[in-house]
Amino acid sequence: MATVAEEIADKLATLGMGTVGTDIFIGVYPEKPDVLTAVFETGGSAPEFGFSNSGLKYEHPSVQIVCRGARGDYEGPRTLINIAYLGLPTVQGMSLGSTYYHMIKPIQSPTVMRRDDDARVLFVFNVTCDKVPS
Repeated sequence: MATVAEEIADKLATLGMGTVGTDIFIGVYPEKPDVLTAVFETGGSAPEFGFSNSGLKYEHPSVQIVCRGARGDYEGPRTLINIAYLGLPTVQGMSLGSTYYHMIKPIQSPTVMRRDDDARVLFVFNVTCDKVPS
């Protein structure tokens, strides 16, 4: 089964943000390419248990999305992260891969995370996912 980060990365690819393994990465942002999107699992909140289910009924993992631009470029990564910010909440009552998601909700608006040593701006925001256990 795919991880929540893998399912989110695949969704970002369908939004036209790039290709997983080429310019969309999971758990890392390598030095190259300059322009990229990275997806990190960040924990989340407690799962829910159901009276009629043994074990977990729903889980609520969170994921961080980071977009980095070319050296000195502010607008490029800002535009890229906005695609993710507007696109991920369209996941409502649907499956990503083989996992059913009730919804994906941004926790905050995109913001500048930092400018790295190569003057590449990184934008970031986090989402929480309401989904069945996988």
